[in-house]
Amino acid sequence: MQMVADAAGVAVQTVYFVFGTKARLLFEVEARVIVGDARWEEWRQRPWPVHLQQETDPLKVLALFVEVDADIKTRIGPFVAALGSGLPSDPQSVAARERGRDEFFGGVVDRLEALGALRDGLTRSRALDIIRVVNTTEAYADLTTRRGWTVAEWKVWLADLLRVQLLAHP
Repeated sequence: MQMVADAAGVAVQTVYFVFGTKARLLFEVEARVIVGDARWEEWRQRPWPVHLQQETDPLKVLALFVEVDADIKTRIGPFVAALGSGLPSDPQSVAARERGRDEFFGGVVDRLEALGALRDGLTRSRALDIIRVVNTTEAYADLTTRRGWTVAEWKVWLADLLRVQLLAHP
């Protein structure tokens, strides 16, 4: 907190007053890295979620999701790597990250479901589980950083995997 205060040119008490805790400060930084210049609560008003909700082609829904998600992972990866074990792991912080992820992923599943595009018998919950398990920041970092995949290769792989796993007519 002192380093943040020093960098901002304010008293450390100001940082505590604005954010309260280190966990809250890191959440706000993480949210800004993910969403960009909008507040976390305003992410659904960004152009891409609006476009996603208007898209009628399930393959384009997946392509848009993969494109935006890869951009987010490209930005968030260095942040997560830099924090390492310093990333807040208290139940409240973990739950907040999971809620944000599930809201984003759930929006995609909801759109596919509204289009009648999910595989027969695939529930919303199961579709969300599939995206959760294959589309992690850790998997992205492993393949693009440690295994030498390009971001483009990640996008093709993820889009193809989600197409086969989620869509009725892949």
